[in-house]
Amino acid sequence: MAVQQFDELNTLRSHAETWFSKMAVPEEAKKRRVDLTMDYTLIMLMLFDMITSGKSSKPQETVFLRERLKAVADKYVGTKDTAYINDWSREEAIRIVDETHKQIKEAEKPAEPAAEISNEEIPETTKEKDIIHFDEYDVDIPKDEYPTSDFRGMLIAVECATSVSNYDDFYQAVEKNRATRKVWISEADGRVRATHDEAHGQERPITKLFNVGDSELMFPGDITHGADMKEIYNCRCHVEYFSSNIPFEKESSHGIMKEIENQRFYVPKDAGAAFKKFYVKNKKYFLKDKRLYIKPGTYVTGVKPIIEGTKLRDIKKIIAEYTKPGDPETKPEDWYKFRGVAVVTDGEGYEEMREVHWYYADNIGKVGFKFPNNPKQR
Repeated sequence: MAVQQFDELNTLRSHAETWFSKMAVPEEAKKRRVDLTMDYTLIMLMLFDMITSGKSSKPQETVFLRERLKAVADKYVGTKDTAYINDWSREEAIRIVDETHKQIKEAEKPAEPAAEISNEEIPETTKEKDIIHFDEYDVDIPKDEYPTSDFRGMLIAVECATSVSNYDDFYQAVEKNRATRKVWISEADGRVRATHDEAHGQERPITKLFNVGDSELMFPGDITHGADMKEIYNCRCHVEYFSSNIPFEKESSHGIMKEIENQRFYVPKDAGAAFKKFYVKNKKYFLKDKRLYIKPGTYVTGVKPIIEGTKLRDIKKIIAEYTKPGDPETKPEDWYKFRGVAVVTDGEGYEEMREVHWYYADNIGKVGFKFPNNPKQR
């Protein structure tokens, strides 16, 4: 390998490390994602060479890319011919080849008006007439060179690595760890898109889809359920999996009441102070000057239903407050009020076991954590 090409790959690896460094996953997982990104980067560069040579057809390019995307994913996940990898590699190959040809044509258009590149695909950029500046990486690329540039190859590879890595997490959780539930975790910073910020903390049975914007995904980066690509590009979210024997998928309208008494649920360790759904309302009682939330990485124990939604005095107000446009429609009989014992903290040293209450409805999840009228210290 030429020294110049070696240096370029090292630079691309550094960019990939920058991207994944901000994810709240273990360091080993970050390194694996970077390694996977570089495998896919080399494939993208080979694809771009095929396209720019003018000697291959789109069907040939698509087959080439599909086979190599699948081969790397099979090796990474450690299994072959899973339905997801087969579907993902086929759909991703078609999309990438089509989008690359589309962007090449757009870049060849006359400078006035300037050709536009997909906003969703490019993270944190400043666009000028002929140059795309990538703010985070301090990289400038001529607009007409961007469609087949090494840097775009790396960006696509990051997306592929994210999809495959998150599928691997899902596969391991189901096949080896026997997890039963999952929670969507965003990075909860100023760069998170609104739809992913809203999905942050969304909890589902492990085989159910997350609702993200107008799309449904099994996990971040999942393109096999028709997700809008604006929910896929540049996503840094991941999923935390855990086991729970609380059967929130009720068999009947009343069966849940008896089934889940004295059970528990897990508050993801990545939740942090930004995990808004686990804040506990604290308006009237002790420590009124503190902002309290349930401590991440702990269990809420002694879970017990208090009352069914049909018997809740303010059920219409509760439904209006805790559902938003686009949420599944719920009726009073879909709701329950629960109580349990949780470790509450302000993140600054205060930490105690307290009784907390909340509301729950299928497809909405746990909402409205608060202290009871006479909060008990445990």
